Amino acid sequence: MYFGPQTRRAVHAPAFDSKTMNKPTRLFDFPRYQLATKPLDVMMTMPNSGNRVTYSTAQFVDEMDAVSRGLIALGMQAEDKVALISHNNRCEWNIMDHGITQAGGIDVPIYPTMTEED
Repeated sequence: MYFGPQTRRAVHAPAFDSKTMNKPTRLFDFPRYQLATKPLDVMMTMPNSGNRVTYSTAQFVDEMDAVSRGLIALGMQAEDKVALISHNNRCEWNIMDHGITQAGGIDVPIYPTMTEED
């Protein structure tokens, strides 16, 4: 799902079908394309308190869609800016980034190390 540029309302992004869609055209299309063509059991991984947290392609797409649905339910409109803050590299940052843009928002990354001058 994403916001149509003219309508400012949520519309569903077409699901990838390997027979009808050859190439992803938007950054958030790539996980869905991977899910349709070569899903991975471990798409992303990160350390967490001595363990590893992993996301399969299906989990990543599910989480990305949940972020998009949540933002839409909260009233986000097309081209609204959404701040994204993370203190280190995390899989969740990617999920949020894809979910925000898929819903039509503009991701504004804010790094905790930024100074007032930045």
